[in-house]
Amino acid sequence: MLNLKFFFSPLFALFTSIVIAFAALIQSTGFYRNNLREKSEIYLNSTVGLWILVCSISYLLGIIVYEAIWNSRKNRYISSQNLAIQAENSKKFTKLLLIFTLLINLFAIYQLVAYFGLYGFYMTLLGNGSEDLRLAVYRALKAVNTGWAIAFTVPVVCISYVTVKKTKDRHVGFLLFFLLVIHIVLILSTQSKGPIATIATSIMICELLINYPKVKINFKKFVVGLFLAIVLAFSLLIIQSRRNPEILTYQGIYNELVSYTLVSYNRLSYVMNGDLEIPNNGIGFWTNRWYWGLPGDTIVPNLFDIKPQYDAFSAWLETFNKVDNAKLDERYIWITIYGEVYVDYGYFGFMWFVIYGLFSQMLYRHISRGNLSVYAIYPFAMQCNFGWYSGAAIGTRATLLCVIIAVYITVSNKIHQRKEMI
Repeated sequence: MLNLKFFFSPLFALFTSIVIAFAALIQSTGFYRNNLREKSEIYLNSTVGLWILVCSISYLLGIIVYEAIWNSRKNRYISSQNLAIQAENSKKFTKLLLIFTLLINLFAIYQLVAYFGLYGFYMTLLGNGSEDLRLAVYRALKAVNTGWAIAFTVPVVCISYVTVKKTKDRHVGFLLFFLLVIHIVLILSTQSKGPIATIATSIMICELLINYPKVKINFKKFVVGLFLAIVLAFSLLIIQSRRNPEILTYQGIYNELVSYTLVSYNRLSYVMNGDLEIPNNGIGFWTNRWYWGLPGDTIVPNLFDIKPQYDAFSAWLETFNKVDNAKLDERYIWITIYGEVYVDYGYFGFMWFVIYGLFSQMLYRHISRGNLSVYAIYPFAMQCNFGWYSGAAIGTRATLLCVIIAVYITVSNKIHQRKEMI
């Protein structure tokens, strides 16, 4: 069986990003006009092409730097035994984490029911109604301050899944199953396919990486994986069809794939040409969304006289208006990770990519050491690495929540190991 571990590395994610970027650069102006009836500024744009190349090289440099650090140490692959031990040591914490996450998901649903009424909430699940229910639900979650429950659930599911696989604990398994059911209900109310894809993909990544460095798929796993992938794809299409019925057609699927990938690079070109203004530009907002909105988030910025004009939710909404003002299709606001970094730091953004590359390679390498804590971060980070065509998802609040859980597990396992040595 072929070892597939390379496909999970930051290097492969970088390769796919470059391929998509190149495909976007060589498309004629007619391609964008025919798909979205908008003017193209990306075709053979040397400025955009050079910027993507510099950022990609900088990311690669970060990978190389960490590889040099890694290879200078004596590292042994101890994943199977070490991961099983850590999972066993962390069972109690995992159960508490599952219960807490389950409660915040239930609380978020309760608040939405209180906000919309039982019938209104039922209608959001079905996707019925004349108003933009997705926007209404997000406004409600922001108003009651429980929207973070969606991002918080991702690392909890990853840690719990690995714990179940390594310990076979029935209580953890039951709590995980119950959490997934409740979480799917919460996600369906948002009319968004993204969180469903994130959770499902995270579980798949954990399943494949759990025996790292041997990432192998036998025939049975291939068939099961293919079946689940097809079910997931159809589920995402159905969810999206509630807002865009055309997606259930061949042309609709094609337009959706193109609009969320290649066309986003056209928005990047508009940003770099000065024809598209993004809210909160020049203050490091989009690559540090994990920070803005935290208690005391104004202390450090005030020292440098920095103040965002919009909060995260308002900035997201305002981006639709900015895209529309640029005479582009306002439904598609993505400007790629290269665009968000450029908006934040200008041409100095290449330095941010060096740090990002180092961080990605560090997580990838620590999977090989059987660190349970890394499973709280890497499945999400890996998806961020493959989603450069949309934006800098690695800078969102979800990453911060992943890191917090990972740090706690690391510290608790260190304490447990010291107690055993005494």
